[in-house]
Amino acid sequence: MNRFSFSATLGLVVFAAMGHAGPLDTWTFRGPLLTDKPIYGIAYGNQQFVAVVVDGTVLTSVDGVSWVQGQTGTTNYLRGIGYGNGQFVAVGWDGSIVTSADGVSWVQQQSGSTAQLHDAVYANGQFVVVSGGGPTGCVLTSADGTNWVQQYSGHFERLERIAYRNGRFVAIGGYDDLIGDPYPIVLTSADSTNWIHVQAPSTNGLSGITFGNGQFVAVGGFYAGSTSTIETSPDGGNWARHPSGTTNALSGIGYGNGQFVAVGGLQDNATGIELNGTIVSSADGVNWVQRPSGTTNLLFAVGYGNGHFLAVGDNGTILESGNIVTLALIPGALTGVPSLSLEGPTGLAYTVQSSTDLISWQTVTNLTSIQPTTLIFDALPAASSHVFFRAYSQ
Repeated sequence: MNRFSFSATLGLVVFAAMGHAGPLDTWTFRGPLLTDKPIYGIAYGNQQFVAVVVDGTVLTSVDGVSWVQGQTGTTNYLRGIGYGNGQFVAVGWDGSIVTSADGVSWVQQQSGSTAQLHDAVYANGQFVVVSGGGPTGCVLTSADGTNWVQQYSGHFERLERIAYRNGRFVAIGGYDDLIGDPYPIVLTSADSTNWIHVQAPSTNGLSGITFGNGQFVAVGGFYAGSTSTIETSPDGGNWARHPSGTTNALSGIGYGNGQFVAVGGLQDNATGIELNGTIVSSADGVNWVQRPSGTTNLLFAVGYGNGHFLAVGDNGTILESGNIVTLALIPGALTGVPSLSLEGPTGLAYTVQSSTDLISWQTVTNLTSIQPTTLIFDALPAASSHVFFRAYSQ
């Protein structure tokens, strides 16, 4: 049984999904299955996960459990992947860009670049790709994923990942190709063409970024001589540093269903032996808790989709979190009367119950979800006193 926390208030009505943080304490091995190569990126779109492998192949799954290996037409090192406008865009070494609408059939695109491409995001009507450095820091843009234009950040730094929200692209990195030292790099742009260098409080390189809960959250420390880093910003311009809950380096971060999850690991620099695959999570981006990963393999990226997080890493590692189930209170835009919805994995049987005293519970409905978000009440019935709701799946 999975029961997970959410609460909100409106007038005299209180809603709650009662429970514990179990889904992020339970990670199930889904790989290595089809490859023993490092997996550096993962994205969710078109109702499926697609992960990119260092040898140029991809792995696809609709549920995070059963995976299929596919060919992209390139053998170049694939480093990152994004989804938007109905297609996946995967990027990698030597300017490699491959695109797919279904995660199965892939088309090689001409990027016009020979740079090491690290990450892709779709936002504001365009794909934006960041690279691992160049004469002036290469950025590629495309409205359709086929025709690409080289932009330049005006900075020499290696950019690792990129995120977008509220009219602003935020690209992060952590290694200067000219001087060879790791330090935090944050660049922001409203149009993907003109970039502004922002000062970050950390002294460590940054390697992952996401947006959730009204803020950008960046993680890092995955460079020699660096330590674990987590930083937050409401706008990409003003950053604050927070304890990560681990001393191990962090390389990637994702957000979904009210939770941030960051991944990384610990490696013996002298021997190269991997000692620990690290997972930490947070509901607010500030307070972090370390979760048991069950693996010694380094973890490089994490993505959210259909009520689960999936973490990927070295030696073909794929880890799937438990089911994350929440109730959400949504005020009506016109009437102000709230609706109640449930978010969680599709295909599960859910029970929604109500109570006035948190002791005696009555079943409101039983359902099997066919969408990640299911409306329970489109207009919540009036109540003369507090009413509590909870949801769980078997």
